[in-house]
Amino acid sequence: MSNILEGAHLITQGEVNKFLLATLLCGLIG
Repeated sequence: MSNILEGAHLITQGEVNKFLLATLLCGLIG
């Protein structure tokens, strides 16, 4: 069970990182 939660947390963290990176790039380009 904890492994599933760990995986979900990593996926969520990855999505957050991609969102922040995209926002940063848009800010630099714009």
